[in-house]
Amino acid sequence: MATTAGGDRPTPPLVEWLADLSHELRGPLTVVRGAATLLLDSGEALTDQRRAEMLQMIDRQAETMSERLDDLVTLASIESGVLVTHPGRVELADLLSDLLDWLGRRQELRKLEVSAAARELAVWADREYLHQILRCLLDNALRRTPSDGQIRITAALDGQQGILTVADSGPLRPESVKAFEPARRGPRLHLARELVRAMGGDLVLASGSDGLTAFSVTLPIDG
Repeated sequence: MATTAGGDRPTPPLVEWLADLSHELRGPLTVVRGAATLLLDSGEALTDQRRAEMLQMIDRQAETMSERLDDLVTLASIESGVLVTHPGRVELADLLSDLLDWLGRRQELRKLEVSAAARELAVWADREYLHQILRCLLDNALRRTPSDGQIRITAALDGQQGILTVADSGPLRPESVKAFEPARRGPRLHLARELVRAMGGDLVLASGSDGLTAFSVTLPIDG
């Protein structure tokens, strides 16, 4: 973990998140400004298809910025101890449908496989936060996976717990075991684990037998 300029005191996770957020927002903001400028300066000269592409690009990047800000609000609630969850029965089929739409807007569906078991699983969780958790895991998988790689979502039951796993073909490096530390690259994994724990479950990292790197979410299947 990083330390403050004044000595050896650890930097609070929220401060580290803000630093990372400022970096992550620059990319989509640059795209939005560039596309908007092109539409304003040359909109009449563009074809209908090109204008539509520019508008879709602005929409996707604005959604990304909104998600990062949502993550910041959630982390602030966790760090201040005021996070409130509203658990209930969540059917994964419905949630995965939303996530497939989310991936489709990013043109990343070609990499994804979803098992039948994952579509049939139901867990006891806060639906909004579980959606946020899975977005974090899929975003991490997309960053790690090469263009010809794959991402797999599977599920299993273990007693009164459901296990939902997001696996990708990115390499499991030694530093990956520290991926949940907020100071490391990928603080959204830290956020995802804290949210899972707030709902009575856990998020762990493992190397699967098929060579994929797996992030497994364990949650109760009833209240």
